[in-house]
Amino acid sequence: QRYGQLPGADLASAMNYCRNEQALRTAATSFAGQARQDADRLRAQFSGGDLAGFSLTAHSLKTELRLLGFPQASDTAARLERLGDGKDAQAIASELAPFTERLGQLGNRLAGLLGLPDKDTPASGEAISKETYGQAISALDECARAGDFRTAANVLEMIAEYELPATAAQLLTQIGQAVRNRNGTLFRKLTEYLKEE
Repeated sequence: QRYGQLPGADLASAMNYCRNEQALRTAATSFAGQARQDADRLRAQFSGGDLAGFSLTAHSLKTELRLLGFPQASDTAARLERLGDGKDAQAIASELAPFTERLGQLGNRLAGLLGLPDKDTPASGEAISKETYGQAISALDECARAGDFRTAANVLEMIAEYELPATAAQLLTQIGQAVRNRNGTLFRKLTEYLKEE
């Protein structure tokens, strides 16, 4: 319940993606550990003129923030991604500082919240719903097309909590290996197979 009191948090949306507290905690822990570094990376990429890298980082953040139930922050990351793609440095400059400040604050707040004792950890191994499975495959497809290995690893970690159909579980294991090896070609190919399942 305290998660939903975080500024900008939509707990219902986060649970819709993550389905249970354990999966949400896993995704939030990963994000909290990286938020400050991501903010620094965005600033460095922008100041260094690496707008392609800037757009890729913004894309990763867009997906992660959506999974975690922060739709406004996700929308801002999506806007920064588009501005980076369009090489609109003036527009980026006006939005970047408040966004990176908010990102760091969110990471700190999540870290504080996650430091609380975990009293009710749900059992893993429940069957994945069709909706959650579809959202996970859609997120993986987006990551595969963008070469976003970090967010893909977070999605894979989240759905590993569930019982999956045998063929899908096998493909997801292979996708996990491709992601760990940063093999983008294999990642895209396996994700296409997964979409056909």
